[in-house]
Amino acid sequence: MSDAPETTESDELFEIARRLARGRSYEQVIEVVRSAARSIIGAQGITFVRCEGDECAYIAEDAIEPLWEGQRFKLSQCVSGWVIENGEAAVIPDNYADDRVPQALGIGPVLNGRTQIFSRRRAPLASPMCLGLGN
Repeated sequence: MSDAPETTESDELFEIARRLARGRSYEQVIEVVRSAARSIIGAQGITFVRCEGDECAYIAEDAIEPLWEGQRFKLSQCVSGWVIENGEAAVIPDNYADDRVPQALGIGPVLNGRTQIFSRRRAPLASPMCLGLGN
């Protein structure tokens, strides 16, 4: 029997909140969320997408297979752009059947059942962003 204290979900969330509070840059905050979100929600993948002009920039991900980190697509070419432009979440039960999902970009098993969550920081210099989760 171990004398180590048992870690609870509350302990994990508290530690994440502490790490977020210590984040001093945009990149540090993205890294904290990227590294924690997948395990917290049990997703097979997570990706952060930022609006840069008329493009979606896939800036960070953590998934069971590579997605599009480092790539850019026109806002009009992907569901992430739709989420950013419309300012609302998109829940997609079947990526193969949704017209907003560009089939030409390649959809692996991690993406079927993806949920897009729209997020906008209130800072005046921030870009609209979305967070994609795959289950």
